[in-house]
Amino acid sequence: MQCTNHLKQIGLAIHNFHDSAGGLVPAAMVNANRTSGFGLLYPFLEQTALYDILGKQPYYPEITAGPYGPGDGPWPGFITSNYWWLQLSQDEKKGFASVGPMLCPTRRSGVQMNDYGGPGDEANRDNSANNATTAGEGWDGAGPRGDYAFVFATARDIPPSAWWFHVTVENNAQHHRAPFRFAVSRETDTMLSWSPRDTFARCVDGLSNQFFLGEKHIPITRLGQCPNIANYATATAAQNRSGGDCSYLQTGWCKTASNGRALVFYATSASGTGAAANTEYVVPISRPSDFASDTEPSTNNWANSPVLWMGFGSWHPSVCNFVLGDGAVRAISVTASENVLRAYAIVDDGAAVSLP
Repeated sequence: MQCTNHLKQIGLAIHNFHDSAGGLVPAAMVNANRTSGFGLLYPFLEQTALYDILGKQPYYPEITAGPYGPGDGPWPGFITSNYWWLQLSQDEKKGFASVGPMLCPTRRSGVQMNDYGGPGDEANRDNSANNATTAGEGWDGAGPRGDYAFVFATARDIPPSAWWFHVTVENNAQHHRAPFRFAVSRETDTMLSWSPRDTFARCVDGLSNQFFLGEKHIPITRLGQCPNIANYATATAAQNRSGGDCSYLQTGWCKTASNGRALVFYATSASGTGAAANTEYVVPISRPSDFASDTEPSTNNWANSPVLWMGFGSWHPSVCNFVLGDGAVRAISVTASENVLRAYAIVDDGAAVSLP
C-alpha cells in the first residue's frame, strides 16, 4: 500500500508539472552526460529545498574551462558527474537520499544513497559508475537511490543497445514511442534553457491505457550496487547485474539505467547480448531473483544480457506496480503477456487490450 501511494504521489507530481510547465516532464535533459528529469518533479513532491540546490549546480564540464562556474547552473539540474555531489554537506546528501516517495518500503527505506567523497575514497568508488573518465569527479553514480523509473520504448532505427540513449541526438526523438522523451534545449554562450518536448496529447491511445512509471528491477543480491565501469561489453557478469541501482537523478554515461527502463526495444542488428537483427523485443517483468546469480540463468531466459533485458520488477510477491497516465496504480503480474506490456508501453499502437 505504501508503494502504491508513492507511485500515486509521483503520478500526481507529473500531472501538476504538466499543468505548471505546459508539458510532460522530460525523462532527461540534454548533453551526452544526461540528467534525469526526476529532479524537476521535486517541487511537486514537497521538495523545493532540494530543487533549489540542484538549480545552483554548474554546467559541467565547463566548470573549470568554460564560461560557467559553480553557482551558474543553467538548469535547473544540469548534473553530469559527481561534481555536484562532492559539493554537498552530509546533511544535504541525506536530504536527497530521504525523499520518501522515491522508495518502495518493501525493498528499502530511510537514507538511501551511493556516496562518493572524491579522489581517494576507495571505499565508495566501486559504487560510482564511470562516465568515461577516471578523474575524481568523473564518476556519475553518486546520489540518491530510488525504486521507480520512467517507461521507455523504442522503434526501428535504434541500435539494440540504445534504448537508454534518449538525449542529445534530435533525430532519435522520433523513434521513442513511450510517453517521456528528452527536453527541447536551447544553448548560448552564457546560458542553457529548455522546454518540455511533449504534452499529454502524445498519449494517443489515452492516458488510462499508458504506463508512465514502474518499479525498476534490482536483483535481490545487487541492492545498492552501481559499478564503476566504462564499458559494459567488457564488464564481468557481476558488474552487468549491478547496473541498476545508481543515482536516479542521473541517467549516466554507461547505461546505468536508474531513471528509466525499456519495456520495448527494436534491434536493428545482432548483438552479443542475445538480440537478433531486425527484431522487436518486449522485456518481461522480472522477479527479485532474476539476474541475481552470475552462474544460473534467470527465469526470463536472458541471463547473459542484463543491460538490455533488466527492466521492471519489484520485491512484491508475483507483481510489479505501475502508475498509469491517468494516475491509477496497477499491480501487474510477472506473467503478464508481451501483448499487454507492449500495448501499455507504446503511446500510439492502437492496440485494444485490458490489464488482467
